[in-house]
Amino acid sequence: MVWQQWFFIIVFVLSIIFNVLQVGQKREPLTPGSAAVCVVTALVYIAVILSIKGAA
Repeated sequence: MVWQQWFFIIVFVLSIIFNVLQVGQKREPLTPGSAAVCVVTALVYIAVILSIKGAA
């Protein structure tokens, strides 16, 4: 496997863990700061996908 695949495996496993830890806790409203983090994260994901040889 290439490093990009390992990156996404780690990201998705951490995402699952953090989502499970949030169960039962009060939800916070979306703030401009957290929205910016989501946009930057999505851009990083796109960049990693495009860096995979043959993906672009």
